[in-house]
Amino acid sequence: LLDSDCNIVQVGATALEVHEFYGVSNLVDRNVLSFNFDQSTNLDCMVRVATQETFLPAHGRLVMGKLSMDQARGDNPHKSKWNLETNQEDLKELHTFKVSCDEFLTMGLRYHHLRPPSPDVDYIAIRLELIDRRSKNVHKTENAWIPVRITDAFPNQSPKVSFMAMFILDVDQFILTSITTGIL
Repeated sequence: LLDSDCNIVQVGATALEVHEFYGVSNLVDRNVLSFNFDQSTNLDCMVRVATQETFLPAHGRLVMGKLSMDQARGDNPHKSKWNLETNQEDLKELHTFKVSCDEFLTMGLRYHHLRPPSPDVDYIAIRLELIDRRSKNVHKTENAWIPVRITDAFPNQSPKVSFMAMFILDVDQFILTSITTGIL
């Protein structure tokens, strides 16, 4: 979780990783993520994922289901490739869903990388809600971003100032001129 003040959502010892472009990550399970709250209270823990609202993950998608492993590839016999054909019946893409915290960790959720070249980190946005069982009121809400490491992708870098800009546009609040491609 990147720069988060979450105290319920905790990152586990295992990172979520994709080992090659177009690859599939390991499972989102208790080794990757945990939820730290007092379970003896009258609170239900729910996780909501809405990829179409948050536009995350930006370079992949969330999938669940059984994956069959093909034989080792000819260009690198030590790497394996997941069989991810779209007509595979037991693989399902997920966009928006809300499930209990325990179900979220056991549903077989994975990240599938789709768009190289990409940065070496993508994120899965989740929203955790603790809901009172009796009144159904939301007791606490936390937003978290689970990092997904993408091997062999471009590392994220901070922006750098370039003094070699070719096109400069000055804007004056008192000049009312339409900007057309001919002016540029």
